[in-house]
Amino acid sequence: MLTATVGTTITSLYPLLRVPSNSFVTFVALVATLFAALNWLREDARGRDLTRVADVGLFLYVAWPVVIPWYFLKTRGPHALPLAFVILILIANPVFVPAIIGIVRLFPSGAR
Repeated sequence: MLTATVGTTITSLYPLLRVPSNSFVTFVALVATLFAALNWLREDARGRDLTRVADVGLFLYVAWPVVIPWYFLKTRGPHALPLAFVILILIANPVFVPAIIGIVRLFPSGAR
């Protein structure tokens, strides 16, 4: 969660300060958040003895949008699906929050 917060904050500064965004910084923020979430899932899978797949890490990195909800459903039941979607949203935040800020800044502020 800390990685998602830092990545989103850094990438959100570009549209807030009206500075052209650096695609490398956005990429690093997105990948860092994704890797942090997937590394946590991989370690959690080891603790729950779900490492029956030969390489859980590669499987997570390749199919993460599908695997994250499936993993939470399998290990914690249907009540954990909101948590899975929160993690998916946190992974996407470094891209979507700056885009939303940029779109909002396009509209004129207030009626004059």
